Amino acid sequence: MQGDSTGQRQITFLQPQHLSALNQAGITYSFGQQSAIELVARLRVLDVATVAAMVVGIGVLATLQPAWKASRMDPIQALRHV
Repeated sequence: MQGDSTGQRQITFLQPQHLSALNQAGITYSFGQQSAIELVARLRVLDVATVAAMVVGIGVLATLQPAWKASRMDPIQALRHV
């Protein structure tokens, strides 16, 4: 996230050139007894498609219960709850 002169924050997404810069930097870390573990940034189309499909699926599932409940209500009664 980056801030601007008005104090609002903007989200900056990783572009392909940023991923390649991260890979060229050779960022490493140590964890437990393992050392010099290299972090490799990858953004695959399959990963993006999987996340998008999960988001759409969860969104559809989240709308089923209210829609089913509304379909069983009398329209006059439903308008009184608005």
